[in-house]
Amino acid sequence: MGVMENFLSKEIKIDEEFKSILFPLSAEDYKHLEESLVNNGFSKAFPLVVWKGQNILVDGHNRYEICKKHNIPFYTSEEEFADRDAVIDYILRMQLGRRNLNAFQRNNIALRYQKIISAKARQKQATYHGNQYKKVDLDPHGSKSKTNSINTNEELGKIAGTSRNSVMRTKAILRDGTKEQKERARKGGKGNSISKIYDEVMMAKKPKDVIPDGFRRCNKCGKIKKEDEFPNTGSKTYCSKCKNEVSYSSKQKAKGLGDLNKVAVMVKSSKTNKQSAESETKQEIKDVTSRFTNNLNWLIKEKPFNKKDIIRILDDLIRKIQEVKTNVEHS
Repeated sequence: MGVMENFLSKEIKIDEEFKSILFPLSAEDYKHLEESLVNNGFSKAFPLVVWKGQNILVDGHNRYEICKKHNIPFYTSEEEFADRDAVIDYILRMQLGRRNLNAFQRNNIALRYQKIISAKARQKQATYHGNQYKKVDLDPHGSKSKTNSINTNEELGKIAGTSRNSVMRTKAILRDGTKEQKERARKGGKGNSISKIYDEVMMAKKPKDVIPDGFRRCNKCGKIKKEDEFPNTGSKTYCSKCKNEVSYSSKQKAKGLGDLNKVAVMVKSSKTNKQSAESETKQEIKDVTSRFTNNLNWLIKEKPFNKKDIIRILDDLIRKIQEVKTNVEHS
C-alpha cells in the first residue's frame, strides 16, 4: 500500500502489547525527536506503519504521540500482517535493525521472540524420524527438555547477533540481577559487560561459605575475587591490591625505623665528640625527625591503609622513640 497523508482526521489505535515491546527512548532522545518534528515537520520518507484492516499502529509510537500533542500532520503506510505474531516479529526486527544497541539490549529484544518460538515449537511437537513421527521429550513438569532450551537460546542468539551463552547470561541478569545491575548492563561501557555483571549476579546467589570454582577469598580484605586477581606467587592468600598495600606498608615501616636508627647513631656518636659536633648534631636530628613526621603524615593522608596495621606500626614507633629518648637522657 502506498503512503497516504493523514491530518489527524482519524485516530489510530494503540495496542498496549505492541507498544510494550518497544524500549522507551531516554528523556534526552525523546526531547531531540520532539524538537526535530516541531521545527522540521514529519518526514514523508518515514511514515507511521499501520496494520491494514485493523487500524493499529505498528511502528512510530513516539512520533505519533508527539504529532498528536503538537497537531503536526503525519504520513502513514498500511501494511498487511498474517497475525499478531507477525506484527511482533516485524516490530522486533525493526528495532534490531535500526538502533545502535549493545549485546545486552540486543539479547533483551531477542528474548521477546521466545513467545513466538515457543508457540512454533508447540506446533511442531511431533518431529519426523525415519518413517514415523515422534513427540518431543518433555520433562516430568511438562516443560521443554534441556536440549530444546539450548536450541532456543541458540536461535535467540542468532536473532540478536550474539551467542547462546550471551543469551543465557542475559536471562540470568534479567531474572536475578538487581535494578542497578540491569541498568548498568543496559548502558554498557567499561565494567558493565554481560560477563562481568553475570559473574556478580552468580556470586550473590552463592551461600557465603561456598566459594565457586575459579574464585578465592582474600585473607586481608575478605572479598571473594577471581583467581586471576591473585598474584602467581606464594600461597595466594592476598589479592593483588591487598598484597601491594601490605608490601608498601612493610617498606615504609622499614624506612621509618631506619631513619630512627640514624637518630640513635647520631646521639651515640655525639657522646664522644660533644663540644665539636653538638650544634651540628642537634640540627641534623631536627631535620631527620621533621622529614620523618612529614613523610608519615603524608602517607596517612594520601595512601590507602588498614587502620589496625597503622596503629600497630605507630606503637612500635613509639617504643623506638622511647629508646632514643633514654639514650639522650643517659648521655
